[in-house]
This record gives sequence, structure tokens and C-alpha cells, in this order.
Amino acid sequence: MSPTRPVVPRGFLNGSYYYLPALGALLVIGWLMPDIRASRTMLLAAAVFTASVTFRTIDLAVCGAVPLGTHFLWHSL
Repeated sequence: MSPTRPVVPRGFLNGSYYYLPALGALLVIGWLMPDIRASRTMLLAAAVFTASVTFRTIDLAVCGAVPLGTHFLWHSL
């Protein structure tokens, strides 16, 4: 059996690419919902999730400058 090559480069988005399908699902479902209120709520959830994943992605890069890092923001959101 030959070794498999990774599809995504090691360290890409600090491993946050695993969350992209969930974000895509939130966006598609929010876009397709017929009820405007529910649609807005789902798209707001997608925005909060985007902020959360962004903080997770940049956490290692900002730890040197921000002693607390951003990991707690990821979990808070």
C-alpha cells in the first residue's frame, strides 16, 4: 500500500479548514430558508462562526504579541 498524500497542506489555516464545511452548510441553509427571520438568524450564526474560526486560525500567530492569545475568544463565541 502506498502512502497517501494530504489534500490540504500541513498547517493550512492552522487546522481550521476542518470547519469550512460547517460554515458552508450554515451559509447555504441560511440563504435557502424561506422564512426571513430564520434566514437572518442562520446567517448571523454563520457570521459569529466565521469570527470564531478566524480567532482560532490566528491564535498561534498572535500569541507572541497578545499574552492571552485568542483561544478564549474562539471558545467564547
